[in-house]
Amino acid sequence: MKVLLGDVCERGSSNLKQSDVISCIGDYPIYGAAGYIGNVDFYQQDKEYIAVVKDGAGIGRVMLLPENSSVIGTMQYLLPKENVLPKYLYYVVRHMHLEKYYTGATIPHIYFKDYKNEEFNLSSMEEQKRIVAILQLIENIIDARKQQLIKLEDLIKARFVEMFGDILCNDKGWPIYALDAISSSRLGKMLDAKRNTEKNSFPYLANFNVQWFEFDLSALHEMDFTDAEREEFSLKDGDLLITEGGEVGRCARRC
Repeated sequence: MKVLLGDVCERGSSNLKQSDVISCIGDYPIYGAAGYIGNVDFYQQDKEYIAVVKDGAGIGRVMLLPENSSVIGTMQYLLPKENVLPKYLYYVVRHMHLEKYYTGATIPHIYFKDYKNEEFNLSSMEEQKRIVAILQLIENIIDARKQQLIKLEDLIKARFVEMFGDILCNDKGWPIYALDAISSSRLGKMLDAKRNTEKNSFPYLANFNVQWFEFDLSALHEMDFTDAEREEFSLKDGDLLITEGGEVGRCARRC
């Protein structure tokens, strides 16, 4: 059955600031855009819920958070209704890539009123449980593979030191350059959905398209580019893209 996101959850807000809670102590966890902050002596939600980063870096990032916990004001609560499992809703919202709704040139924001009409398939409760179990198994496999990749990366670093020495100590006398001496950097064009006319639309790469060492081109969005902007922001061979939101530092290079 096709439903809208607004049919299966309610929006909740928080006015808590990280500076207000960083020194608190208690039994109840509180979370921010980067994850767990600490424990406090109160909580705002008594049931499992979804939290979405709505302001600043990492907008659109989705978390499934436990009962008896809270988030700070840069986050937004999505409170599941009785017709949806929290974890099923988590997978659904994560797949929606809500960052595409951001507005604002300096500090990006996303608003529930803009993305609440996202449509998806709402299965029966039994089917939701089955789907969640399958996706959880897949996530476990992915997590195990990530641990393998970490071990392989450590191996590569060890082999690098064997071949070229310790760069920090420069024990083999290699010439050392500052990064800005051998490269230049720039930000991509900021998307402002309210100003997008769709008259000169072209595909662009968002954070979720940049994976580790490769580009995921299965879902490309479009926005307006002038001829000058196309020239300025077009990727050239050898360009390295590094994400500033989501999993910060993830990178891929155009070959």
